[in-house]
Amino acid sequence: MHSVTKRSIAPIYGWLLALLIPIFAVQVALTTPIEEHAFDAAAFHIWRGVVFSQARAEGILYPRWVTPINAGLGGPLFNFYSPLAYYLMDGLHWIGLPHPLSWRVLVALALLAASMGMFALGLALFRRVDFALVAAACFTYSPFLLRDFFERGAPQGIAIALYPWLLWALFRLVERPSGAKVALAAIFWAAIVLMHNLSAALLLPIIGIFGLYLLLKNGWRALWLILLVLVLGLSLSAFHVLSFLADSKYVQLNAASQDPTVQPALNPVALSDLLAWPAIFDTGVDNNATGSSIGLLHVLIVVAGLGIAVVLWWRKRIAEAVLVGGASLWALAMIWLHLDNATPFWVAFPGLNILQFRVRLLNTFGLIAAIGIGYLLGQIPARRWRSCLIAIVIALFIGMQIPSLYPQLLHQYAQFPPAPTVEDARIWAVKNGVPGLTLTTTKELLPVWRALAYFSDEEVARVAAAPIENLPDGAHVVESEWHSEQWHLQLESSVPFEAVLHLLYFPGWVATVNGQPQPLTPVQTTGYTHISLPAGTVTLDLRYEGTSAQHAGDLISLAALVLIVILIVVWRPNDISLKTEIVQLEPRWWVPLGIVVLLILKAAWIDPDTTLFRHASTCAAVQSASVQSAVQFGDIALCGYSVSGTVLHPGDPFRMTLYWQLDEAAQSPSYSFVHLLGSAFNPATNNPLWGQQDKQNPGTLPTTLWLPGKLYQDTYDFRLPTNTPPGDYQIEIGWTTPTSKRIAPKIVSASPVLSVSTLDALLVSGITVR
Repeated sequence: MHSVTKRSIAPIYGWLLALLIPIFAVQVALTTPIEEHAFDAAAFHIWRGVVFSQARAEGILYPRWVTPINAGLGGPLFNFYSPLAYYLMDGLHWIGLPHPLSWRVLVALALLAASMGMFALGLALFRRVDFALVAAACFTYSPFLLRDFFERGAPQGIAIALYPWLLWALFRLVERPSGAKVALAAIFWAAIVLMHNLSAALLLPIIGIFGLYLLLKNGWRALWLILLVLVLGLSLSAFHVLSFLADSKYVQLNAASQDPTVQPALNPVALSDLLAWPAIFDTGVDNNATGSSIGLLHVLIVVAGLGIAVVLWWRKRIAEAVLVGGASLWALAMIWLHLDNATPFWVAFPGLNILQFRVRLLNTFGLIAAIGIGYLLGQIPARRWRSCLIAIVIALFIGMQIPSLYPQLLHQYAQFPPAPTVEDARIWAVKNGVPGLTLTTTKELLPVWRALAYFSDEEVARVAAAPIENLPDGAHVVESEWHSEQWHLQLESSVPFEAVLHLLYFPGWVATVNGQPQPLTPVQTTGYTHISLPAGTVTLDLRYEGTSAQHAGDLISLAALVLIVILIVVWRPNDISLKTEIVQLEPRWWVPLGIVVLLILKAAWIDPDTTLFRHASTCAAVQSASVQSAVQFGDIALCGYSVSGTVLHPGDPFRMTLYWQLDEAAQSPSYSFVHLLGSAFNPATNNPLWGQQDKQNPGTLPTTLWLPGKLYQDTYDFRLPTNTPPGDYQIEIGWTTPTSKRIAPKIVSASPVLSVSTLDALLVSGITVR
């Protein structure tokens, strides 16, 4: 009886452990205001959720157009941003959770989904619970995924968490086809698209490799089943995708990649950063960051995947060899695309600027490593110590990321009220210098008819004061009411006039004047909406009825939904039951109990009362600096610095990291620079400057946001020209005011390598070019 009970509990036990694997990250997500310390969440996603919920509360099923943004002129925000994250936040808000808390719950659920999904996929691929648990830990604690949740705060992370669920659904579908399994896979694919469409596109190569694996394993039916899922899932999401593609000509999408800082060709990533050890946060630093590390264990697994593929091929396991080898080659290609020597590729394909950052290519890296680790473990002969090795590997995946699970040590970008409203969003926007409440990084979603990139305080005031820009003398608005997709105005004017409405023009708006249709046209430069109005008492009604692409997308999605229902009803699985033996774990209840005890220990003692897993720097002792210093630039102190090397060669990359501290809160911004100076003149600059980087936001933040007493790590990267002559060089470090006046440095503690130049800059000697 005892053994029977254990056999019945064993499958549940495996799923319980998979549920507990992400618990350390889930605890952080639920107990820390992660939305305030992640840039995208703080600046965009919480406020977008608030605006979305307001429109939903007005009864709009899909709020493509929302009124509160762009100074109250409105905009097609959710027509172009994947809406699923905001639907989920709105659902949590509907049951009583404020938007900041709903974001935390959403992240926590995504972490659980990531672990459970990878565990399910691992069981399908490896047929072993222990290997599947290792894969779940590998995927859930991949640096890129955690960075997306805690440092960036983006729906992209939630989309990545769904990746293994889609592959699992495809595996099960091909294994034993049915309408219900087609529906499930299509829904997962649609969910990824609607969560973050770019993440869906980046998954396509992995779907292709996985599809080839299924084709080799199950025959040609795998191909058409996968194509059916992709088409059906895309059709389900057509209500968003089709309008995004067709209506993008009406907005300035190219503006999203016009800034040099978001052009992949201009921003390579150093291999040393990709292969760096996990970041250890510092309690004395305000702008901690995890960097661009892929994860050392993950990289080693991907490299080992090539060898595993050879072994699998030799053992006639061709399908598995193609899966592991193909995925590993793709991952290594993604690493190469980050490097400087891949820049010609990015220059040759400017359309890839849509990625904005090369590191987006790491979306699938954790998934590839998780698949690779399962097959790697399968090559280890069964020994008594293998279970111990598996436990150690799981602990390593989790433990190596523990130091970065302190998002409260990241910069705090916002402080949300308990229940944020649209008015709170407007107040936040004014306080942060974006009075128009654009809720985007650039002007990429402004209609093409608006040439002005930003909304001035004066324009915001005009828009708030009246719905019409140019009321004639003596005319006045009798009644006005507007919602996200509807305007109603009643006005009186003694003369007819060409009215300019405080509404950004966009196709899809229709108007009636005194009940009769009246055309709308755009006003160039401002992008406002023009309409001809007669004299007398005028009733003007505007409704957002949508574009033809939006209507077509809605119909396609509805048809896809109907087809899915039909498939579920009429396509039943065959009677052949495919039962495959899965090697289970013997239930040992002290394991989950131990995990819970460790979680309590971490939350109750380690996190608040120790610096275990963390540094504790002061200006007098900067943990990450190779040289301590004491130099004052007005109220800004240089506490220490590190250089990538003191002996350089022409063409070498150069990096210098400075550690600053502000004595008093800055009332106005200051700008910094680091230059490499030689004795010979550079023909390209016609002065002794051989390398430089200047910053308006040192340490990625305006100095007006720096907190007195906190340290700020500030990294400068540039490459020496290939014609740099040999000799001794100096590093010039300085600060300027907004009027370009340099702030004179003062060396507090003498150092043989530090001096002050006649141009009010700090000079660091000891750099040699050979």
